[in-house]
Amino acid sequence: MTSKESGIAALERAMDIVMLFQQEKRELGVTEISRLLGLHKSTVHRCLNTLERRGFVQQNQTTSRYWLGIKFYILGSLYTETMSLCPIASPFIQELADQLNEAVHLAVLDRFCGENLQVIVIDKVETRQRLSITPSIGSGAPVHCCGVGKAMMAFAGEETLNKLLQYRFTPFTAHTITDRETFLQELEKVRSLGYAMDRDELEMGLTCVAAPIFNHRGEVVAAVSTSGPTTRMVATLEEKIIPSVKQIADRISSRLK
Repeated sequence: MTSKESGIAALERAMDIVMLFQQEKRELGVTEISRLLGLHKSTVHRCLNTLERRGFVQQNQTTSRYWLGIKFYILGSLYTETMSLCPIASPFIQELADQLNEAVHLAVLDRFCGENLQVIVIDKVETRQRLSITPSIGSGAPVHCCGVGKAMMAFAGEETLNKLLQYRFTPFTAHTITDRETFLQELEKVRSLGYAMDRDELEMGLTCVAAPIFNHRGEVVAAVSTSGPTTRMVATLEEKIIPSVKQIADRISSRLK
């Protein structure tokens, strides 16, 4: 068995243990887990030690049995917060799409992608306009070359920004930002203006305007954007598109506070 195969097998055993807690809905000891899953006690013990170090399980010091840890609560809270955005934001992004007659997206930062730092589209309103190539729900994009990525990174915490030290600024067009210092300067501009733009940076001929959405703690949790062909967007960029996107983002944020 290769080291990669061994690692996958270890991950599957750890996931089996986690799912066993869901099935049994009670604290479980090493011997019991071993019997229920047909695993050696030493294997179960190693998996539990790793899960405990990461905060995914915790041991009851009185009974020596294990139960789910605080990390699952943190992840669950994040999931709930993210998914609750869609029903709140949906009428607003529809309103923005109707105003601009362009595609509108709601996106969040993928916090579990390591140093890759990408955004994920979680909701979208299509446009009836022609010549529109826009991302689908569930698709991702690197943060350095899309409006929603810049909008969220500009207001992200220090831990997230530190990931830029290992971030790979892959060029997609001649206009893509390809270094950390230039990107940080771009984020400073976004903070000052309250919105972000992607002008031919991810795809030639495509322009995007995005603004951040904040929760009741003042943390950036998402971004709303509109995008379309650059030749069509520039006509009403300053007087209509940018103010409309910022206003909708502010209104969604107010609903989360």
